[in-house]
Amino acid sequence: MLMQLRLPAWLSVCFLLPLIAMGQHANTLSYSPTQSTEELSAVRISDAPTVDGRLTDACWATATGVFEGFFTQSSPDNGSPATQRSRVQVIYTDFAVYIGAKLYDASPDSILRELGLRDEEGKNTDLFAVGFDTYLNRQNAFVFQVSAAGVQTDIYVTPDDEDPNWNAVWRSGVTLDEDGWNVEMEIPYSAIRFPKEEVQTWGINFMRRIQRLQEEAYWHPVDPNINGLVNQFGTLTGIQDVKPPVRLQFTPYVSGYLVKDDEGSDWTQSVNGGMDLKYGINESFTLDVTLIPDFGQVVADDIVFNLSPFEVRFDENRPFFTEGTELFNRGDLFYSRRVGRAYGILGEVYGNEEIIDAPNDAPLINAAKLSGRTNGGLGIGFFNAVTNQTYATVEDTLTKTQREVLADPLTNFNVFVLDQNLKNNSKIAFINTNVTRWDGGRDANVTGTDFSFFDKKNTFNVNGSAAVSQIMTLNEDTGERELDLGYRYRLEVAKVSGRLQYGLERLVESHNYNSNDMGFLRAANEVSHQLEVSYRKNEPGKILNRYWMEVEVKYVQLHLPRVYNDWGIEYNADLTFKNFWNSGFGAGVNPSVTDDHFEARTGTRVFKKPASYNIYAWGGTDRRKRFYTSISTGFWERPEWNQFDNWFSMRPRYRFSNKFSIQHRLNLNWRRRELGFTTKLYTPTDELQAIIIGKRFITTATNVLSGNYTFNEYMGLNLRLRHYWSKVQYVDFFELDESGYLQETDYQGIEPDGTPAHNTNFNAWNIDCVYTWQFAPGSTMSLVWKNVIYTNDADTSPDFFTNLGNTLQSPATNSISLRILYFLDYLQVKRMFK
Repeated sequence: MLMQLRLPAWLSVCFLLPLIAMGQHANTLSYSPTQSTEELSAVRISDAPTVDGRLTDACWATATGVFEGFFTQSSPDNGSPATQRSRVQVIYTDFAVYIGAKLYDASPDSILRELGLRDEEGKNTDLFAVGFDTYLNRQNAFVFQVSAAGVQTDIYVTPDDEDPNWNAVWRSGVTLDEDGWNVEMEIPYSAIRFPKEEVQTWGINFMRRIQRLQEEAYWHPVDPNINGLVNQFGTLTGIQDVKPPVRLQFTPYVSGYLVKDDEGSDWTQSVNGGMDLKYGINESFTLDVTLIPDFGQVVADDIVFNLSPFEVRFDENRPFFTEGTELFNRGDLFYSRRVGRAYGILGEVYGNEEIIDAPNDAPLINAAKLSGRTNGGLGIGFFNAVTNQTYATVEDTLTKTQREVLADPLTNFNVFVLDQNLKNNSKIAFINTNVTRWDGGRDANVTGTDFSFFDKKNTFNVNGSAAVSQIMTLNEDTGERELDLGYRYRLEVAKVSGRLQYGLERLVESHNYNSNDMGFLRAANEVSHQLEVSYRKNEPGKILNRYWMEVEVKYVQLHLPRVYNDWGIEYNADLTFKNFWNSGFGAGVNPSVTDDHFEARTGTRVFKKPASYNIYAWGGTDRRKRFYTSISTGFWERPEWNQFDNWFSMRPRYRFSNKFSIQHRLNLNWRRRELGFTTKLYTPTDELQAIIIGKRFITTATNVLSGNYTFNEYMGLNLRLRHYWSKVQYVDFFELDESGYLQETDYQGIEPDGTPAHNTNFNAWNIDCVYTWQFAPGSTMSLVWKNVIYTNDADTSPDFFTNLGNTLQSPATNSISLRILYFLDYLQVKRMFK
């Protein structure tokens, strides 16, 4: 469906013309690395090697263009030669680029090789990686990494982030011998994008990690004191007369489910089928489509009991929405969890009716994304998704008759992005998001820009963003649509390289700015200024390998009315010791009264909160050891209210072998005598009578037990068990007066039957047990068991173990699912039948 722009014509032109002009003249832009670059030459071969990690094929022995020597350390001893020699070379055919690496090690028996599943980071293993900057823009790179245990990881690197959700299909082999370990990689041209030119010149770098030494070294030096990674790549030459291939890939799937909702129900069954399609429109752009997607095996959200006035942000775990979306993540305008989220109740519910069943999700019909970047550095992204109608069930409280009312209308979600790379690793982007709802639903359109400009030495940076939101709602009285126009902008000037770094930022969000139909914004109506100063040292000393410290000062006002909100100072420090233990500490203070304009849930009422301060610390042991743990603790106090909060968390992990490890995460939080919004009281004529603030004690405990057993680099079993418990006990109530202060009230918070009206005992229990087998490149089979329990009542008397027992006896939802996904590549199939 077509994107609907509702910007004034002159504003659209102002946004688009500079970007179009830059795109047309992009080929004239030069890209300047921050330092001189080393070169490595690739050699064409006629017969491809066997990718088994042995490096015994004749092509490796006869090819020129070899680097052999010592990489340069990035850590722990930045700038020093690596402790072990490495030999790397690049060869290529008409089908793929091949990497051969001989990673010498004086102690081959000490090479660490913990197994893990594909793309699983944080394992105790040596690593080797190659990164290709195929457009030589010194900003973006395709990174392919393999561990000494043979486990693959692929990452797409941008100036802002590293995207581990990007996936490609490629082959690798690893062997160990008396000299160290060996790596072979086959990177098909279909796995990357590169310009359609006779002679290719790419950026390239190799990384080697020696885990037992915590040493990370690069072929072309990467200095952590210099901002950026890809701008510190070397250059690859010698590749010529290769053509961008036809990139056409299909991934059909079939899945089956057995579901039991509670103890009294029967098992239900269902079978689903669908397909993902990836098509390279040309050498630069790729179309991704998902048809009848199935996200039933996605890991459960970490549900929490939320008493704040702000929305909780959940991670995106659905594969189609995590892979290849870096181009769309600009200015917090695209929060993919909005796609498929329940909208609310659009149909009319009468006074004597109540909603007895409402949908949580809107089914996704299809989704597509088109993305890529031209040889001139212009990135173009287009995303579109359609969700179907849903209905809620309402019941007449008098007649007990039920009927269905429209909840979610048919909805179209759309994102359009232009992102232009500029010289000196700078960039500027244009973003538009649009949500169109049928049947009288609210429409939303947000248009913005995002930019970042560096000086020639990559030392100073000016970055910022701006956006205009347009919300169209239906006036039921007039039948006309009404427009609400809001805006935001952010501007920062910063020093981003060197030991001493600093930045000054200004943020303005109008009171009616709203990007939440497609983006994520906890609250608008803000004018803030923030100063950050940090100092870091990445070179080892007598006691420390590296450290950094930071001071932040922030002053916040409302946009409308322009009144004071809050100000504070925060200090943080992080230390890594020579034995690779780490620790850190911090403190913050809000030294004066905070005017909280959100807690009362009424835009015109402020809640004045006295000064507060907090102190915290954390630490961790050596991750290389079998047993590792991290601990953090701290407290927060508001003395005038005698409010005292403290927390403790611990993450012990034990590695039984290279195949089996378990980890436990414990978070404990105690909030004592917290004062927060409880309810509103109304007169018989529905006029606001009082805003009630409650004094409460909140105890929250989160336990997450994770275990994984990896059979080999293609097959593994993962278990994740999470129990979240939050207990809220109210001890007193106050009325919030119009000046923002608390007054005595007769309100007791008691139900007619004598039970507390607001006490809460909330539990969330989740088990995700996943068996995964990658039976062919890009093809997987997964068997998943899920167990889900949610409880919410007012009985806060049980202790932890009694509460846990009660929770486990509550009705649970169980599901068992099997999903088989098969990867088909047009070129691979074509080669098979030659």
